[in-house]
Amino acid sequence: MGTAGRNPLGWQDCYHPLVRLSSFTQLATSHELSDAERAEFFQLASAPPAAREAGQEGAADEDGDRRPWKRPQPPPPPVTLIGRDAEHAALVAQLRAGRHRLVTLVGPGGMGKTSLALQVAADLAADPAPPFPDGVAVVPLAAVTAPAQVPQLLATSLGVPLRDRRPPAEQLLDALRDLALLLVLDNCEQLLGPDHGETLQTLLARLLEGAPRLSVLSTSRERLRLRDEQVMVLGGLDFPATESGPRVERAPAVQLFVERARRVCPDFALSGLERADVARLCRRLGGMPLAIELAAAWTRALTTREIVDELDRSLDLLTNDAHDVVARHRSVRAALDHSWRLLDDAERGALARLSIFYGGCDREAAGAVAGATLPLLSALIDKSLVRRASADGVAS
Repeated sequence: MGTAGRNPLGWQDCYHPLVRLSSFTQLATSHELSDAERAEFFQLASAPPAAREAGQEGAADEDGDRRPWKRPQPPPPPVTLIGRDAEHAALVAQLRAGRHRLVTLVGPGGMGKTSLALQVAADLAADPAPPFPDGVAVVPLAAVTAPAQVPQLLATSLGVPLRDRRPPAEQLLDALRDLALLLVLDNCEQLLGPDHGETLQTLLARLLEGAPRLSVLSTSRERLRLRDEQVMVLGGLDFPATESGPRVERAPAVQLFVERARRVCPDFALSGLERADVARLCRRLGGMPLAIELAAAWTRALTTREIVDELDRSLDLLTNDAHDVVARHRSVRAALDHSWRLLDDAERGALARLSIFYGGCDREAAGAVAGATLPLLSALIDKSLVRRASADGVAS
């Protein structure tokens, strides 16, 4: 997978967690292991290298500090972040000040939660006066299927040796107890269901209580529902209210389209007609960054007017064949399907019936026509599939 001989996260004696985890998960699934057996399997399969067992984990770093691992560094952000200045500044300020030790970026798939979190992580790690002197660690959870796997994955990703038969969560807590570390957990939503028993929330609550200098930035399609959680909802980028005028090119959604279009068509420029087409396209897509990027990629083959016309017929135009893009981000339909699979039957039924409303509905209509009770509406709002548009209405 192109990672042999490299250390992409910059951590001593550590492989990329997703590479190792994907192989372990396939083996565990093929042998139909229980959650408890999976946890033990991951502990054995992910044991640190022999060099670490020989005592390297206690080596002093360049500042003379002794830590159980080399200070982690987050991977560089994969894309240029456009149009998230306010959210970026707010996240950096909150985490730097330590006012909230658990911050969750919440929003539908394709809103750029991962990109924003990675940019915040990189900036905090590069701060001349780092608020987290023990490092900033990014741990992707998209490939994890059960919360029981998370303690082992965190230990492996952080290079924490698991030396005894105690549960990995206990040993992980012992290692983190005195450290000032920011832990970025990306894609938590599939681990939040009620059928998981020992939940991700239980683990995080335990770590935050036992490690008072630890902070967590998570990304999820729904909030974690922990007492001290600070939620930031990420919606679409601002798009033009009209199709003409100088404000069109200043809108973040349009700026994103132009920047991504120039990646595949370097001489792309907005003429008068194209300005109107792109403004209309960004409104049509609600400022959704993933959808805008996928649409912009078509400028290599279509005019902006043709892209808009195709979108009016079907959203299936919005696909990506890039090999380094995760499956759920290769199309807008895939992003929506991922959210759909995380719903229970009652939530799916209510959402399907709500889809008949074009432009939204009020609570009374949601109940009378779609059978959407207040708890169902609340659950769909929490899962970023329905949004509250005003004091007396909701919009799907």
